Amino acid sequence: MQKDSKGLTSSLPLLDSPMAEQAAVGAQRRVFAMLSLAVLLVFVPLAFGGVHTWAYSLMQLALVGVGLVLAGQQMWSLVRSEGAHRIEWIGHPLTPLILCLLGWISLQLVPLPGVVVPWLSPQAAAIRELGTVGAPNYYPLSLYAFATRLELFRLLSYVAVLYLTLWAIRNPRDLTLVILLIAGLGVFEILYGASQLFARPPCIWGWKNIYASTRLCGTFINCDHLAAFLEMSFFLTFGLFLGLKPGRPNNHAGSHGGLKGLRQRLVDIHWLEAHARQFLVLFLALVLATGLVLTQSRGGVWAAAVSLGTIFLLERARRQGKSPWAAIVLFIGSLVQQFINSLTYF
Repeated sequence: MQKDSKGLTSSLPLLDSPMAEQAAVGAQRRVFAMLSLAVLLVFVPLAFGGVHTWAYSLMQLALVGVGLVLAGQQMWSLVRSEGAHRIEWIGHPLTPLILCLLGWISLQLVPLPGVVVPWLSPQAAAIRELGTVGAPNYYPLSLYAFATRLELFRLLSYVAVLYLTLWAIRNPRDLTLVILLIAGLGVFEILYGASQLFARPPCIWGWKNIYASTRLCGTFINCDHLAAFLEMSFFLTFGLFLGLKPGRPNNHAGSHGGLKGLRQRLVDIHWLEAHARQFLVLFLALVLATGLVLTQSRGGVWAAAVSLGTIFLLERARRQGKSPWAAIVLFIGSLVQQFINSLTYF
């Protein structure tokens, strides 16, 4: 009986080894995805904001390479395990909508019969007929196929970044690391941009930036692009600040509420130690907000103010158990105001 139990015990690792190997391979793939995501998040802003052809082309080629490596690892694991390995796929609720959008844009590039195009897009057919030669027998819906193809490649890269992020981030720790990486990059952009405010002329990696004067640009050619990046970084960091839980205080007695309680907590070393992480993240958020203001981007500052006001009103309504009508009115009012401002450009 003891021999049988020993044989059964010794055979358990053999039974669990394929599952353990699959888990180890999956962990390696997630580490590779996390490193790839980190490299892309750092490279694109530093490469002049990713607006040049070579910058976003390298990003797209890197995404293609990462996708091929991850797909090849899955196929290799499937072949080695002789069907025991299960292909891992990260689902998302927006996947059907994304596929429909990609399919519709791809349809714009497909040459269609001349009798089909007027049915799908009468305006496109009418514009084609304006030429002296007339419309050919087969032509696509897009009037500028090269621009449509370029935007399709960009959209595919955005979708690839989305699924790479979903693949890499599997737990709160990974999410915190990515947020801190983005926040740290935002702080670097602010420091680098501040150093170039005193340079004449302002430069980006030694190249003269003719669009920068007294505004903070960092490594971005357009200051509004930096404002958008800092705004995203600020709200990610601010959300991390709200989501962090304070550490366990050591021998911390209960304190009073109000101003007296606040003064008591500020001189209590145990309370400060328990909230040290929150204070550091809040400091990062304040630095990013200061950089956003220094970009002098009216749209960026306005959007950040409206978003903060909406968050404050939503939180207030949640605590009081009331309907968040004030937040809805503020949000819709800001959209109407931006729409009215956009009409001045046409």
